[in-house]
Amino acid sequence: MRQSDWLWHGRRLQNVASIELNHIRRCKVQASERTLVRRFREEQVNRLDRLHHITTLLRARRRTTLGDLRDETGASRATLMRDLAWLRDELNHPIRWDKNGFSLMN
Repeated sequence: MRQSDWLWHGRRLQNVASIELNHIRRCKVQASERTLVRRFREEQVNRLDRLHHITTLLRARRRTTLGDLRDETGASRATLMRDLAWLRDELNHPIRWDKNGFSLMN
């Protein structure tokens, strides 16, 4: 190995190839963190859109079933139940459920 293949990195003498490899690893980690943040933001926007769509449907229709909500939003049953519970409990929307489906109380 030539002397030019070695550099001082911090307080120690390190091979140039290992410095480049560490740099590549750091870049990959930073890229994956950026991807996670972007994905999280997209999920939050999708959730807000879905919540807005659910409230719009409940206001527009007298009564709607879970199947109708699933078809309209494309969300799973569990996700819709969580969203409806959140709208009811956290935002105090007067959502009522009976055997015919979901409705907003007047």
